[in-house]
Amino acid sequence: MATFVFIHGGFHGGWCWHKVTARLEAQGHRAIAPDMAGHGIDPTPRYTVTMDLIVSRLCELIDGIDGPVALIGHSLGGAVMSNVAERRAEKIERLYYVTAFLLANGDSTHGTLQRRKKGGTQSGLSDDGAQLLPSLDSVRDLFYHLCSDDDVALAKMLLVPENAVVALGPVSVTPERWGKIPRYFVECTQDKAIPPELQRKMHVEMGCTRYWEIPADHSPFFSLPDALVEILLTR
Repeated sequence: MATFVFIHGGFHGGWCWHKVTARLEAQGHRAIAPDMAGHGIDPTPRYTVTMDLIVSRLCELIDGIDGPVALIGHSLGGAVMSNVAERRAEKIERLYYVTAFLLANGDSTHGTLQRRKKGGTQSGLSDDGAQLLPSLDSVRDLFYHLCSDDDVALAKMLLVPENAVVALGPVSVTPERWGKIPRYFVECTQDKAIPPELQRKMHVEMGCTRYWEIPADHSPFFSLPDALVEILLTR
């Protein structure tokens, strides 16, 4: 039995992994999908949420789990996961970046997106002071264009604003800790939020033990959960 801990991306909550966790649990594995601070049903005031707070809470969760864990990070959750892995390298046996930000030491999600934006890619997000808000009119095309109507309706009810300082939070990793953990990347070839060429650039430059390509949008936990589970169980 393996223990999987899922780290959701911006705007989402642990709820987005429900299809994947249910499939893993049905096969006898332990699957944990917490809400990051200020997301989902976590009551932390959103204006107080920082990258460090999110990472510290996840480290506390991992400290309470017996045995090694595999971490899975999606989108912004990839940057969060790298920071968690650096702090708890001794507890983590594998890292899976699912169309996620796999960044070098000192880089941030915001910095990566800004460089990409200057190249002409639009994020589909509006900046409302300290909060980043997804336009509900654009989220289907940006995040869920291969997902069912039911999945899109659920997401629209549960998405929350993202505190911009989280995306500004840098990744802090070292070769001695994070760098020693096997890294895997799931490249989603139909993603409109993180284009495949950017996904590929990240996992090629940062190096991964293995990567997979699947014909999914930005939300494979909805659109291709069986393919994702198969990858997670491949050793």
